[in-house]
Amino acid sequence: MKYSGSGVLLMAVGDIYINRENPKTAFRGMLPLFKDKDILFGNLETTLIDEQLPAMEGRVAPMMANQKMIKGIVEANFDLVSLANNHTTDYGPSGLLKTIEVLDRNKILHIGAGKNINEALEPIIITKNNFRIGFLAYEATVWSFGGDAKKEKPGIAKINVNPLLPFPQVAKEDLVGMAQHIKNVKTTVDTLVVSLHCGAELTTTLAPHQKSIAHTAVDSGADIVIGHHPHVLQGVEVYKEKVICYSLGNFIFDEEFFYPGETIIFKAKISFTGMKISFIPVFLNDKGNLEPLEGSERKYKEILRKVVELCQDLGTKIDEATGELII
Repeated sequence: MKYSGSGVLLMAVGDIYINRENPKTAFRGMLPLFKDKDILFGNLETTLIDEQLPAMEGRVAPMMANQKMIKGIVEANFDLVSLANNHTTDYGPSGLLKTIEVLDRNKILHIGAGKNINEALEPIIITKNNFRIGFLAYEATVWSFGGDAKKEKPGIAKINVNPLLPFPQVAKEDLVGMAQHIKNVKTTVDTLVVSLHCGAELTTTLAPHQKSIAHTAVDSGADIVIGHHPHVLQGVEVYKEKVICYSLGNFIFDEEFFYPGETIIFKAKISFTGMKISFIPVFLNDKGNLEPLEGSERKYKEILRKVVELCQDLGTKIDEATGELII
């Protein structure tokens, strides 16, 4: 995975939920870190709706934020977000469509959800420096029941997981469908990034379905897999010389339950000769604000050390001084 010459700098972050008086403050401390990016990607873990809508029956902790919160995402210059998660359908098809509308108005690209299953599966392809990077997103949790997109129904690109299914507890037909779709999209791009929303919340332990889905994605053509949903950092695996980040944790998440917190920015320099992967530790303070850290700071070293330890169980090595993935 060597990197040389001109290419594309991709930066990816974890879960995003902005719900504050001034949304433009959400990423203010991160702007210097983002300034060199070519593509900035994250997981939008909420609906964006102004009026009160009824939550879907049975949804646990439904997520809603005012549409003005989009200003924070625009201020940080995000290029695209994933909507393939268990909260973007909390308020039914109407809530999802209103979220898509505000993203479209503000020229924020989105993947993993749409007016129907074809839109939910539609890849986003971004061309930078004559390099084509494709993005797909899938949701695979037990919390999004009723949220899957159909031929004539808005929703998310869903992979069914269920503890009653045989190990690894993933619907085989959904894995086969995902694999074929990834294979088809990979023929149209130079690098393919797949976002997966799966795993168990608030634990660093990987669930059986996480590895199964991530490995299937790589086997089918994914070059980078970016995981969300656990709300905490999980390990990074190098599988068949491709990179799987099982969970980047929360990035900005405006619920006091998650303060303070630790997160990382995934950074990939991608060219026709390979990739150079590194991780930037970031601290979410007790006020809910993101703080950039210097490499010499104790907190920087603590977070990076935690990532190193999480990766050791997966046989992955990360340089503790630079945060660079060692292949």
